[in-house]
Amino acid sequence: MVIAQPQSADVAPSAKQSTAKNIKQGAAEIDLVLEAGSATCILPVTLHAVPQGRAMVRRGLTHLGAESVADDIALAATELVANAIEHGVRDAVGRVGDPDELQRRRADAVRISLVSSGTHLVLSVTDPSPTPPVRRPRDPFAGGGRGLQLIESLSLCWGWTLLDEQDGQRAPGKSVWAMFPKVAVEKPIPQIRIQGAA
Repeated sequence: MVIAQPQSADVAPSAKQSTAKNIKQGAAEIDLVLEAGSATCILPVTLHAVPQGRAMVRRGLTHLGAESVADDIALAATELVANAIEHGVRDAVGRVGDPDELQRRRADAVRISLVSSGTHLVLSVTDPSPTPPVRRPRDPFAGGGRGLQLIESLSLCWGWTLLDEQDGQRAPGKSVWAMFPKVAVEKPIPQIRIQGAA
C-alpha cells in the first residue's frame, strides 16, 4: 500500500531531549537526537551516509525498546537512505544547478527519523527532491531497482509525502516512510512434505 499526503517538515520540540554524538564512520560524526518516542538525525551526503543511517536506526530502536525488529528496519533504512542519496539528492542538484547554493540551504542533507506510536514504528527518510519514488516492476535480471519492493515486503505499509510550505515557500523535498510493528511478529515456517520413493 502506498499513500501520499502533505507533511510538515518541522519537528515539534520536546522538553525531554538528549543528543548522542557517538555515531561515527569515516570522518563525519553525526548527532542523534533522542526524544520520548522518537529518534532523529541529519546525515551528510557522503559515502558513509548509508552505514551511519543504519547505525542511527539501531541506536534509535534500542532507545525506543524495539530491538526485536531492528534487522528489518535497519535493512529498510539502508534502502531508503541509499535511494535518497542516489535519486533525491541527485535530482535536487539538477534542479538548483548550483551545488554551493544547495549546500548553503542544507538541501543536500538527508534526514532520517524513527517515531513510535506505542505499538508501531514509522521510519522516514527526507530528501531534498519533490520527485516521488517509483516502484519498478519486477525484473529478475535487473542489477538493481528492488529497493521499494523490499520496503513493501518488510513493512506493513509505505508511502511518501511532500513537505508543507514554510514561510510562504515550499520546503524542499519529500519524506518517504514505512510503518512496522514495534514487536517482531512470528512468521510460521512452511512445512514441506516430499512424497515419493527414497
